[in-house]
Amino acid sequence: MAFDSQCPAPTGQEVPTLKLKRDADPCDRTDYSLVKDQVDRVGTSSRLHDEIAESYKELVETDRKFKLNSRDADLREASKLEPEMAYDLNQYRIASPGVFRIDSREAGKTENRGLGTGFAVRQNGDECQIMTDYHVVTTDAGVVEPNLTVKSRDGKRGQATLKAQDIKSDLALLSVPVASIGSCPVLPLGRSSATLRPGNDRVATIGHAGGAEQQFLSGGYVIRNGRKHSEIENHPDGRTKPWKDNQVVEVAAHVIGGNSGGPAMADGAVVGATQYKRDTSEMFFTPVEDIRALITKANPVPKPTPVSRDMPLSCTIAREEIRAHVSRGELLNGNFNERRHIYRFKDGSVYTLNQSPSSCIKTLPGK
Repeated sequence: MAFDSQCPAPTGQEVPTLKLKRDADPCDRTDYSLVKDQVDRVGTSSRLHDEIAESYKELVETDRKFKLNSRDADLREASKLEPEMAYDLNQYRIASPGVFRIDSREAGKTENRGLGTGFAVRQNGDECQIMTDYHVVTTDAGVVEPNLTVKSRDGKRGQATLKAQDIKSDLALLSVPVASIGSCPVLPLGRSSATLRPGNDRVATIGHAGGAEQQFLSGGYVIRNGRKHSEIENHPDGRTKPWKDNQVVEVAAHVIGGNSGGPAMADGAVVGATQYKRDTSEMFFTPVEDIRALITKANPVPKPTPVSRDMPLSCTIAREEIRAHVSRGELLNGNFNERRHIYRFKDGSVYTLNQSPSSCIKTLPGK
């Protein structure tokens, strides 16, 4: 049974949410109607902090006007609420169309089993490439889950195949026919997670928490950057999994099983893939640098086809060069008839001597 299968669908400006330092509630919804007009203004962390500063000024003025004598700490905390909600909702709106639930179905079964979350990173012709975590699509023994499928936000489902994986960073890239899921809404990738500033930059993650049909949203500020799994206290897999030495980013946000593989969003772009949770207050994500590396590995740039270059030259010079090649034993083969003589040499050069009208061409191999 899905995490939220008995819950009413969100309506209006409601979005399913997982809240910091709270046990997961499968029916929890946050009403974002109060901040809908702010969303377009807080697409980046810098704009978020500008909005918080303006909110704080307004609260201070209101407190002074009505002589409420509120504590400054309370005013500062209250000034963050709506801007942070607007920022998280901005990230959600950008990411949501390109987020997919990843399922598996065992042989002989009729129901799909929710495994986790993935997000579109590339469209290659009629193929949609979806990034997720390696541990989402494989068993503990490293066996690929049977009958992998991805399900879009509007319920379209496509058969998925494992295109590439990087076990050391716990990432996997799936391939799905675009026609089966309707479209491939590729999410923008951020340039680097290394520039995220602890305590300043905010990250939102979107995923199918607990195998939910709905997409759940969670957000929080970066705590630490560049931390290895083996350095995380009380991490059950921190010393045993192949990705134990991979560096991750720690965020003060709540996620649960099923969020794994979902996009971590900052400033309107993917900065990583949700990978691990600790308690109800911390999540860790694999950096976007690792995501880019796997995409490149799976889609190598083809080498350009060498293009030969024809160089007209005087027939006197052509014959001199031909004799020099022949004297050095470099002739591979030739083709001679009444109309033209063709000489092919070991360095790839070809000489064509046309008899009528008389002309000579030297062809150099492409590079």
